[in-house]
Amino acid sequence: LKVKLLDRFYIPTRYPNALPGSLPEGLPNAQDAKDTLTTAEKKIIARAKQLVQEVTNDD
Repeated sequence: LKVKLLDRFYIPTRYPNALPGSLPEGLPNAQDAKDTLTTAEKKIIARAKQLVQEVTNDD
C-alpha cells in the first residue's frame, strides 16, 4: 500500500524517542520522500473532493 509509506515519515516524527531507522525498512531516502509527497497530495486532494461533494449534496 502506498499509504504505508507515509508511516516511515509519521512514526519517527510522532514518536521522537523511537530509534532513528528502527523501522524494518530503515531510514527513508530521497525517492521515498518524493513518493510520499505524491501519495499525500493525492490523498489530500481526494479527501478535499469528497468533502466538497458532501457539502454540495447537503444544500
